[in-house]
Amino acid sequence: MLGVLCNGRISVKVKGRVYKTAVSPAVVYGAETRPVKKAQETLDVAEMKMLRWMCGATKMNKIRNERIEGTTKPVENLPQHCACGTAFDANHAMVCKKGGFVCIRHDEVRDLNAKMLQEICYDVTTEPALLPLDGEHFTRRTANTSNDARVDVSARGFWTRGQRAFFDIRIFDPMAVCHRELSLEAAHKRNEQEKNRNFQERIQHVDHGRFTPLVFTTSGGMGPEAVRFYSRLAEVLSEKKRQPQSSVMAWMRCRLSFSLVRSALLCLRGTRSSALRPVSLAGMDYEATVVESRIDQRLQ
Repeated sequence: MLGVLCNGRISVKVKGRVYKTAVSPAVVYGAETRPVKKAQETLDVAEMKMLRWMCGATKMNKIRNERIEGTTKPVENLPQHCACGTAFDANHAMVCKKGGFVCIRHDEVRDLNAKMLQEICYDVTTEPALLPLDGEHFTRRTANTSNDARVDVSARGFWTRGQRAFFDIRIFDPMAVCHRELSLEAAHKRNEQEKNRNFQERIQHVDHGRFTPLVFTTSGGMGPEAVRFYSRLAEVLSEKKRQPQSSVMAWMRCRLSFSLVRSALLCLRGTRSSALRPVSLAGMDYEATVVESRIDQRLQ
């Protein structure tokens, strides 16, 4: 049975079915002779160990049990196939760009951060264009050299008085294929480094500002730079509002969590089918339409 549960080529969905069909009944049968409390503890520990085997995660990966449970427990009433042609599940829903829900999730977090920055900064702008290049060369090959380059938010006076701060947001799924072999800390670091390679050098030397990548997971986790950003934001807001910094931080984390939860539900439940073609009203015969659809009979 371990050959199935630990096989990386078998999907988590198939492993879950094998576990429910063969493994779970055997474990429950073996725990029947034990005291109830002890049996429940044994079952919980065994189940979590099995779930970690199925996901290929060990304690060295520093992944919390709640995250493992959310990955393996299926979501009910989901379609079998996505509009993009791929098998649909919760992990695919978080990364599928069909329907634009990934962009909606990104824009919602962007607007939320911009709104909070407006409380303490001035000249807050969303999607600001960077200054065009004039023959500058950068040491990093992955630096963004487009004259139409933009970041998500800019604000003046956040880190240093008078200096313009630039922020770019990325929300990633930690259970995506490209992140499954990495610990959560390493995944955050890699995404932050990609953003820094794209914008940091250009913003520092051309726009003379400071760049900060804001990296989040789909479940609300934050990278080190995002934690530093929110700590600074909570500190300044608490001074301005004359309220405890811990309360301000808790409020901001709650707002961010609700925003990501709403976006996750939209990714799961929103329709990705092609939009219906609009009906032209020019030349429509309203009387014939009413008769054909029998609307007049339904209204009587």
